Amino acid sequence: MLDGIEVDDDGSIPDLTKCERTGPMPVVFVGKYSGQVKHAIDYIRANLDLEKESVAFLHPKGFGWFNTLSKALTKAKLEHVDISRSAEWPGGSENIALSTLHSAKGLEFDHVIILGINADVIPSGELAKGDDRNTAARKLLAMAVTRAKQS
Repeated sequence: MLDGIEVDDDGSIPDLTKCERTGPMPVVFVGKYSGQVKHAIDYIRANLDLEKESVAFLHPKGFGWFNTLSKALTKAKLEHVDISRSAEWPGGSENIALSTLHSAKGLEFDHVIILGINADVIPSGELAKGDDRNTAARKLLAMAVTRAKQS
């Protein structure tokens, strides 16, 4: 994801060459957003302890993307909170957060789930010389992945 991109001194992306933790590779789901949401909820129920662990659902744009996810989490009786544009976790009992990629900077979660990534929300491919949108999007996505302490 970061091939050819220099890591800045701004600290948004850690120097991954100095990381020592090992663990499972990220899981990648391909399919409709609704199918990704269903699989993520099934994964949480089967594998995570929400009494002890936090989960962040991150998305580049938030807003309408979170409406579908929020309804599905509510239907599954999974308490959640939107922390977009918030610097800290609210005081409730929720252990599932919905956040934009930008709002997740500086925060950590036990598990991070990023749904709905496609060319419409993250620019990809060759862009004109001097167009930094692709680089910025890749760095933002890499930063979001590094918000996870476990998976």
